[in-house]
Amino acid sequence: MRTLVLLLLLTVIALPTSAEPRTATVKNWTFKDFRDGSAGGDTTNESGSELGVYCSGTQQCFIFLITDTGCEENGKYTVLVNADSGAVATNASCTSINTPGSKGRFALVFDNFDTLLNSILKDHAIGFSIPLASGMFKVTRFSLEGSNEVLSAVGQTIKGGSKPAGMKDQVL
Repeated sequence: MRTLVLLLLLTVIALPTSAEPRTATVKNWTFKDFRDGSAGGDTTNESGSELGVYCSGTQQCFIFLITDTGCEENGKYTVLVNADSGAVATNASCTSINTPGSKGRFALVFDNFDTLLNSILKDHAIGFSIPLASGMFKVTRFSLEGSNEVLSAVGQTIKGGSKPAGMKDQVL
């Protein structure tokens, strides 16, 4: 399972230019249809960290957090997640996602998909406290505005819907 998640995450991050995904942006979130039955949605904060949900064509989904904060490859971390609805501690695995010519970046892939997805869908903002080797914490926050529409489109895409939800012109 770990190898599958790593391969899927690398696919999301390092797509060749000939396989550009179809994208659409709703508020602070971006929908990506990878045109192979898989889809994802993500948001980037002002510091360049990225929070995303990716679902493969086989409907296996995961939530990931990409930062430039180092972590031990394959290491397990407990991350504190805080949102309007409350706080929860959850486990995540570290995966290096370096691509040629880029500085070191790492993804934390979360174990507790359902709990995090519920927060992403019902809250307005979410924050993560990541433990550092120095005994300190890195805190990163994200807007969740637009996540409902984008993740609805992800769900429609992986279920084979003819038109993903949220891809029509709308008056907001």
